Amino acid sequence: MLKLCEIYLKEDKMMKEAEQMSAKVIQLQDDLPEAYIIRGRIHENKNQQDEALANFKKGLEIAKEQANPDQKQLISAHFHLGC
Repeated sequence: MLKLCEIYLKEDKMMKEAEQMSAKVIQLQDDLPEAYIIRGRIHENKNQQDEALANFKKGLEIAKEQANPDQKQLISAHFHLGC
C-alpha cells in the first residue's frame, strides 16, 4: 500500500487518494515510520508545513525507537526536517 501511496503522491490529481491511503496504512499499522514520512510529504505538497513537520517528527521518532531502524527512513525523515 505504501508503494502505491508514493506513486499517487507523484501525481497532483491523485493527492487525495495518497492522503486516504496513508491514513488507512497508519490506522492498520501505526508503527511504520515510512507511513508518517509519506503523510508528511503529502502535507508538505499541500503547503501545510505544521502538519508536515509533525508527521516527519513522528516518523523519525518511531524509526529511532525500533530496534533496527531502516536507515533509509531515518535519512528521509532528516532530509524533510532539514536536519
